[in-house]
Amino acid sequence: MPSLIGRIARFASSPQGRRLAAQAKRYASDPKNRAKIDEARKRLMARDAKQTGHADAQAPPNATSSARPASSSTPSPNDRR
Repeated sequence: MPSLIGRIARFASSPQGRRLAAQAKRYASDPKNRAKIDEARKRLMARDAKQTGHADAQAPPNATSSARPASSSTPSPNDRR
């Protein structure tokens, strides 16, 4: 019996899987839908943090909030000029 990952990969490379992937990309490109996706992600992360006892769970690195305030007057060592 093929592994779950193998079955998923096989489906993703099928015509139906490619159609669904394209549909998901179109859905996610709409700003209203993107906001719904981000809100669902926040709720899931909060629920996971509550269940695991990690109240300090952080958003994923690609989340919309920035790690530094936008009005920072001192440049970070990682800033490139």
